[in-house]
Amino acid sequence: MQRDEGDRGDLAQTGGVMESDDGGDAPASAQDELIDCPVLGDAATPAECRHFTAIYRNARQGVGGVDFPREMTRGETRTVSFVVSRAGPGGGPTPTDLLGSAPTEEFKLKVARRMAALLQGDGFKITPDGLQTRNLGIGDGARWDWQVTALKAPRHALTLSAFIVAKGPDGAQSETLLQSKSKTIPVAVTWMQWFEDFVAGVVALSGLTKTLIAALAAVVAALIAFRKQLAELFGRRPLVASGAPK
Repeated sequence: MQRDEGDRGDLAQTGGVMESDDGGDAPASAQDELIDCPVLGDAATPAECRHFTAIYRNARQGVGGVDFPREMTRGETRTVSFVVSRAGPGGGPTPTDLLGSAPTEEFKLKVARRMAALLQGDGFKITPDGLQTRNLGIGDGARWDWQVTALKAPRHALTLSAFIVAKGPDGAQSETLLQSKSKTIPVAVTWMQWFEDFVAGVVALSGLTKTLIAALAAVVAALIAFRKQLAELFGRRPLVASGAPK
């Protein structure tokens, strides 16, 4: 049965449930159907996807900056800092202002009043861990700092992710993360430490080889001794030449 605009208005007011002609409730499948929502990177209803897409598109184009060491030694702890600014051209803080020095790298990203950042990776201890949120209040800028310690590991990699923190539709208090930027942080463990690990591995392997050879030699010696004991226990008659008197 075809429904007019009045029906669709009633549908929105009833939370997606349409009363059927016989007095029962009929599910509004078109409103509840989940679709792929690129801005969320997940499935959502069409209304939710439109809501979060509008928030992302209307977010201001801002500037981000990250300061990090290019190289670290194993066991060393250094600071990785990330800043965002939503100020327009000619006003407000720059990444250099927020960091106190020029950032290692600078880039553009979508910025809103409430932002979150996450630093994660392999081969590093990161403090604080998990998602960290900031409110861009007076000054239109925010800063995050992490203490990063390089660990002994086969691989070292860091990734920084920045998000817009958005409220749900219809005044919902739940918060949803809209990814604004994902960036690899190229912090490398020095080649000298890789060489030291290699040498230590060779030395350890050499020591293990010597131990195995010594153990094998002991086993062979034990077998020879055991064979001699068997011969003495049971005795062996000497061979007699053919035709010799017995």
